[in-house]
Amino acid sequence: MIIETITVGSFAMNCYLIIHPETGEAIYIDPGAESDLLIDKLSNRDINLKFVINTHCHIDHTAEVSQIINHFKVPFYI
Repeated sequence: MIIETITVGSFAMNCYLIIHPETGEAIYIDPGAESDLLIDKLSNRDINLKFVINTHCHIDHTAEVSQIINHFKVPFYI
């Protein structure tokens, strides 16, 4: 597995992109801010986002989740 840590938002929250190196399938964990940046990170690569998962519901973890799940048409779990 490939794990990329991406620090986003005014709270400097860590978001994680987990990628299976052979299939290109991926998940986002806690993508709560800077959704445009997070969408661009996948749009320029051969990665298939499968779902988004959050560890909890604080605003810094959820504020922009809807932009990501709507863009990629993937489920959201918490």
